[in-house]
Amino acid sequence: MERFGQTEHARFANDVAWACALAPAAVADLDRPIRLAEKAVAAEPRNSSYRNTLGALLYRAGRFPAAGECLREALRLDKGQGTPEDWLFLAMTEHRLGRDAQARGWLDKALKWIEAANNDQLKWADGSIPSLAQRTQLQLLRREAEALLAVSR
Repeated sequence: MERFGQTEHARFANDVAWACALAPAAVADLDRPIRLAEKAVAAEPRNSSYRNTLGALLYRAGRFPAAGECLREALRLDKGQGTPEDWLFLAMTEHRLGRDAQARGWLDKALKWIEAANNDQLKWADGSIPSLAQRTQLQLLRREAEALLAVSR
């Protein structure tokens, strides 16, 4: 936040904001990362990744209805597909909203994708395989979602 928190570049703003969304209490004050994510979304309103980041930060801030709306918009922008990150944050958001059946559906979808990717059976939409950093991020979010939904694997 100190180095890039004032950036005007949408991708840098999103990257910094996403780093702040990866773990609970990653930063003490979520207002700055939320503003960065909003800046990225304003610059590229049709970018589903930027919407996902904003939704994730809104979730971290406890703004669950707004997080759910933002994450569902990310899915819509991605032609209904979404990413495992979208699905994991949707699972946690739906759980916080008391919609456990929907939460479990999103978690199951994410787990299926992650397991297939871990077995090298799945690739990203562009044909690439998930990097070590992407796999690590997914594992962090997966563990958090499973713990929240009290799922043991």
